[in-house]
Amino acid sequence: MEWKGKERKERWKDQDQAGHLSTWIHLLCQAASLLLQLVWTMLMAVRFVLLRTMDAAAGRWAETPTPTATHYEGYVTHQRIQPLQHNLQYPVRVCCVDLDCPPPWFQEHKKLAKTMSAGEAREKAGTNGRVLLLTQPSVAGYVMNPISIYFCYQKEEDAIASNRGVPQDGARKRASEPSGNALASTNNDAMQDERRSRGEKDPGEALPHMRKQGNKISANDPDLQHLKIGLAEVTNTPWGARVTFAFDPHGHNNAPFSLGSGPCPASVERQTRGDKQASEDHESMQFRKEVRAPTPKCLHVSPFMDMKSGWVLKARLETDSVCVSVGVKHPEMGDYFVAELRCQKSGDPHRRNEYSSWRNLLKYGFMPHRVAWWIYWHAAVLLWKGVPFVAPPSKAERAKRVESCAWPTLMANGHRLEWEDPTSFPWQSDL
Repeated sequence: MEWKGKERKERWKDQDQAGHLSTWIHLLCQAASLLLQLVWTMLMAVRFVLLRTMDAAAGRWAETPTPTATHYEGYVTHQRIQPLQHNLQYPVRVCCVDLDCPPPWFQEHKKLAKTMSAGEAREKAGTNGRVLLLTQPSVAGYVMNPISIYFCYQKEEDAIASNRGVPQDGARKRASEPSGNALASTNNDAMQDERRSRGEKDPGEALPHMRKQGNKISANDPDLQHLKIGLAEVTNTPWGARVTFAFDPHGHNNAPFSLGSGPCPASVERQTRGDKQASEDHESMQFRKEVRAPTPKCLHVSPFMDMKSGWVLKARLETDSVCVSVGVKHPEMGDYFVAELRCQKSGDPHRRNEYSSWRNLLKYGFMPHRVAWWIYWHAAVLLWKGVPFVAPPSKAERAKRVESCAWPTLMANGHRLEWEDPTSFPWQSDL
């Protein structure tokens, strides 16, 4: 019996050694693949520069403006305070594309980035209006988009009713009728009241003026559509796994976020603030418990963060600006990380970075390559500072976490999210 026990232990030891060896070989293959990818993208970038130089010599520098693609300039900032402090900021120039009529160059980007079409996004979001994609266009055959946002709009019922000769307040009158449309009408009124409380313009208020001008009112008019839901498409680097999920772009389904606060910041602040403010904090905390929750972290995006966190997403897209904020809430470290994108409309908004001006080329040219450089460089800095490295969870662990967490926003098909795992070697491991 003792001999059999020793034999079993030796066999387990050999299996462990073989497993460690296989893991190291896999990691070496991934490192070699990443290095080759970086070298290849740099060669493609050099080739692209040479071709653009030839175009400039022939007087073909700037491309034709495409109004359905609008560029915004600004900065991406990261702030981390746990387990140690680390900040970064770099300039970016992003693009917002109308997916119903994308520019000609978008076909190449769609093939590389594997983005959704307008119809696919509407199907997942359950909307019927336009779809705008906030993304980073591919350059020289290379794409790098840690997060892309689909802004999904809903057509106004008042506009549709107006085309049929129904009075503008017809929806409110139908709310009192005992029909199946009563609930939808009531929800529409509540939605309009909510927009007014946020200080947003009610598209229905423009209808009387349009009628006076004798214009035909179309529900397809962008001014008569409101932003209903956002779809976030998150990709981790360098693995290439992707997850897509729905969220409220206004942040109504998100817990309040404040960098540096703990799990229950109001309970600490009440000790030094007045009774009135303490009461407001208490009401805010109760509201958070009842109707607000962060989106559970469902993808191993950074090797310096575990999977216990939740994401607090908020996005705002306007004519002259765009803002996206992603906060990380942790059950032990509180609100310890936030990433923000804040941009203003570019001076040359309808041309890509490499086809606009020398200024945009020097400052924003090859944006995907720059973003990749910043990601890998600051990963090395975090390792140098001693931030612990967190290994990716298995698919089973990831699925178990998603199923066990409360989900504030679901897609129209009832799914919490949709995964797309890497399929090419050596990245198709059990992530």
